[in-house]
This record gives sequence, C-alpha cells and structure tokens, in this order.
Amino acid sequence: MSRAYKISTIIGLVLAAFCVACRYFVLVADWDAHNVYPIISDILSWVSAPIPFNIEELTIIGIVLLAVAMIVASVKNKWGWKRCLRHELTIVLWTYVWFYMAWGNNYGRSSIFQRTSTMPAKYDKPEFVNFCNAFIREANISWTDKTIINKEKLQSDVKNLYANAPEQYGLSAPRSWHHVHHQIIKL
Repeated sequence: MSRAYKISTIIGLVLAAFCVACRYFVLVADWDAHNVYPIISDILSWVSAPIPFNIEELTIIGIVLLAVAMIVASVKNKWGWKRCLRHELTIVLWTYVWFYMAWGNNYGRSSIFQRTSTMPAKYDKPEFVNFCNAFIREANISWTDKTIINKEKLQSDVKNLYANAPEQYGLSAPRSWHHVHHQIIKL
C-alpha cells in the first residue's frame, strides 16, 4: 500500500466521519450548510455550468465502470481478493463522501420550518381538496402553446428570487455562472 493511498484513505475516513456527524447532529449539519456546502456547491456548479445536461448520471456511470474495471484488473493481474476488496471499498468510501459532501449532509440540517420560523399546517381534507382544485384550475388557465421564453429575463428573475431570499432560508447565493436550463429554452 502506497503512502498516497494511505493518506487518501485517512482523508476519506475523516470526511466520512464528518458526514455521519451531520446525520446525527443538527448543529454540525447546519454548520456544514453555512460554511462548507456553499464552497463545494460553487465549485461543482462552476464545473458543470457549461454542460447543458445533468452530469450526475455520467458520474454514477463512471463510478460503476471504475468498480467493474477494478474487478477486471484484479482478475487480469492476479491480485488477491483482499487487494480487490480494498480497492472496491475505497470506491465505495469516496462515493459516499462525494454524495454527502456534495448534497447529502443537507438532509441533516434544521428543517425548513425551523429556518423560516413557521409551523407546518395541519392536514385538513376539505382545505387540501380546495387547494388542489384551485391549483389545477390556475395551471390549466395558465397553459399556453407558446414555447418562446425570454431566457435572460427568466434567469434574471430566478437569480433575483434566490438573491433576495432571507438568509435563514439557507439558500446559496446565485453566481454569474449559474444558468437556468429548461427543455423549452434553446441553448
């Protein structure tokens, strides 16, 4: 085992322990959401901004192909099963860290109700049915067959919405490289 492999494994285990702490301690997850996640989010969105499709699926396919390649390499190079297992576990470790550091730690943070100082509404069937009917009626009224959207105005409106949201909502501030991608908008 190389020194670099040992160091990367230790870093991965420390980050995985931090991710587990975010799952069980709301204060740690809130700290992550305000201090670590915005940096990671900015880096990931800057990298993916020029690409007009979601690269998450490509990342997952790459991880699966890497895991299969490790098994093939283990058989081809006649590595022992322990070495093969160690490589597979390293892939699992870094996949876990990637997911939780990139998004999953946010699942452990304070609820939206706590952050907005609101109470969840109690379920009331007649009120819910009225809401659904009004929502469907308004959605049907707003339907149009026009597919031309002013991309610049849409992006400006979305960025303003995020930029003007109260800080306690915990939304990341929009950056210049953030773009609205929608199937109707021609890039």
